[in-house]
Amino acid sequence: MKLQVGLALTALTSVALAAYEPAQVYLIRKQSQSNSAPSISRQTTRQILLQRLGANQSGFLREIPDGKDQEEAISYINELGKTTASLFSQTPSSEPAQLVLMIEGLGKKELEDFENSIRSHKRGRTFVVDKPPSASANSYLFEQDLVAAGVKPSGCKLEAAFNPYAPTCWDNNVFVEKYDLKKVGLLFSLTSPSDLDTLVENIPSLFKLANNGDMEAMLVMMPESSRSSSVKQWSSNPILHRRALRDAETVIAEDTPEESTQAVTPGEKLGAQVWAAAPKGHIPACFQSFNSCDTQTNSCSGHGKCVDKYSRGDASEKRADGAAACWVCKCLATEEHNDGKVSKGRKTTHWGGNICQKKDVSVPFFMFAGFTIAFVGVITFTISMLFNVGEEKLPGVIGAGVSRNK
Repeated sequence: MKLQVGLALTALTSVALAAYEPAQVYLIRKQSQSNSAPSISRQTTRQILLQRLGANQSGFLREIPDGKDQEEAISYINELGKTTASLFSQTPSSEPAQLVLMIEGLGKKELEDFENSIRSHKRGRTFVVDKPPSASANSYLFEQDLVAAGVKPSGCKLEAAFNPYAPTCWDNNVFVEKYDLKKVGLLFSLTSPSDLDTLVENIPSLFKLANNGDMEAMLVMMPESSRSSSVKQWSSNPILHRRALRDAETVIAEDTPEESTQAVTPGEKLGAQVWAAAPKGHIPACFQSFNSCDTQTNSCSGHGKCVDKYSRGDASEKRADGAAACWVCKCLATEEHNDGKVSKGRKTTHWGGNICQKKDVSVPFFMFAGFTIAFVGVITFTISMLFNVGEEKLPGVIGAGVSRNK
C-alpha cells in the first residue's frame, strides 16, 4: 500500500513539473547576447512581441505591476525589443525585417534538438517563460490581440518565413504566424511534424540574414505540456485591454470628419478641405508603392503627398540603383481665408505626423517662448540697472553749500 502511495505521489509530482515546463524563446539578431537566459513573465513577453512587430501598444504599462517588476519589464523590453534607428542619424538605414514564429506541440526531445541546432551557431536560448499560457491563449493572442493592435498573421506556410522578399506573405517587412505540430490541416498549422526539420534546416539562413542586418527573428517554442495550462491569457487583464481598445476606437470614430465631395484641381493648394480619416490600425514606416501609400493614408489626410523617401531630385523620381522604394507622406503647408476658402494669405497651417494628421505648433511655441524669454530678460535688466543706480554714492558737491548752524 505504501509503495502504491509513493508511486502515485511520484507520478503526480512528475505531472506537476511537466505542467510548469517553461517555454523557450530565441532571438536571432545581429547583436550579441548574454550567456544567461532569464525567466520573464508572459505579460512582458507579450509586450516584447508587440514591440518587435511595431504594433500599437496604448497603455501597455497597465499590463505590468508597479514597482521593481515594472522597471525590470521596461528594461527587458528595451533590451530584447526591436532596435530603432537613431533620431539624429545622418545616413538613412532600412530597418531589418521582423520574423515572429510560435511553434506549439514540442516534446522534450524536440526542444533539446532545436536548442542544439541553435548552439551550433554559438548562441543559446535568449529567455524562458515560466508557466506558459495554454493553446487557447495562444490562439487568442494571434487571432484577437495582434489583429486589434494592427498586425495580421500571414496565413502562409513555414517555407515562406525564410524569404523576407516574398511580397505575398510578408506585410511591410513583417511575418508573424503560429504553427502547431500536433494539429495537421488547420489554417495556421504545419503540414506535418517533419516541418520542424525545415525550421532547423533554415536556422543557418536566419543567422546569415541577421548578421547582414536584413532580418531579426523571434522564435517562441511552446512545450506540449502547456497545451492545457491553467493560464488562459497572455495579458494580465484582458478585459481592461479590450475595454481600452474599444474606447480608443470610439474616440477615433467620434473624431472622424465627414468625407468631402469637393474635387481638387491639380494646381490647387491642399488646405481646408474636409478629408476622410485614415484607416485605423498600424501605419507602416514605408509603403512599397505610391498607390498603397495614397490609399492607406487617404492622400496623406489631404495635407500632403506621397513621395519616395530616398529618391533623388524632388523625391518623386524612381531611384536608378534598384533599391526598394520607401514611399512616405511629405506634409505641405495649407493657406486659408477666414471665410474657409482656400487661397493665399491670411492663415497658414503647417502639418506633421506620419500621415500629416497633426498640426505643427512648433512655430507658435518658439515665438511664444522667445517672447517670454525676451520679456523676462528686459525686466531683469531694468531692475538690475535701477538697483545699480541706487547703490551709487552721492557726490560730495551736493553738501558743499550747506552751512552748519551756530
